[in-house]
Amino acid sequence: MKQRMTLAEKNGLYAEHKRNPQATYNELAKWAAKKFKLETIPTKSAIGKALQRGASQSQR
Repeated sequence: MKQRMTLAEKNGLYAEHKRNPQATYNELAKWAAKKFKLETIPTKSAIGKALQRGASQSQR
């Protein structure tokens, strides 16, 4: 198991957020931990940064 999400996984997290916009950060964190086989559940800060980055990438 790994500790950090890759850039591709963060993009996947953003895509999941777009598919399921009503999901909370906690729900997205649990989804990411299960989907990407992470050792720990990502923090709210990590989820927020990944979503923020995804939003800024999609505006380019």
